[in-house]
Amino acid sequence: MLLQNSLIVLKDPQKKGLGIFPLPDPVREVALNNRQNGPEFVFVNPKTGKTWWDMRKAFARAKKAAGIDRPFRLHDLRHSFASNLVMNGTDLRTVQELLGHRNIKTTLRYSHLSQAYKKKAVDGLYRNGNGAASDSL
Repeated sequence: MLLQNSLIVLKDPQKKGLGIFPLPDPVREVALNNRQNGPEFVFVNPKTGKTWWDMRKAFARAKKAAGIDRPFRLHDLRHSFASNLVMNGTDLRTVQELLGHRNIKTTLRYSHLSQAYKKKAVDGLYRNGNGAASDSL
């Protein structure tokens, strides 16, 4: 995992290529401040000083440290990421590219809307006295 110009570059062994993703400025700042192993690597094992190669083990330790004892997989973060992007107004094509999906149907399976978001959407119909659309011309 490399950090260059506010982009994170990930090697994807399953797709045999690189994924290049933008980082929000606050995340970039944390990554730069925490970098311990030279200019290119972002996440390193503090005990060994070497790059993390098994994210599942690192995630399990992070879950334990955070006191999360319910079932929660590393993969669930992708669902949260997609859902939050959509609920913040990001178009599905952009979400598709950020997740690296070839098919938009896959992206749709990842983007879940919260009940609060749905309620806000429905409440928006009645804001400013709009109400439901009229059938008359």
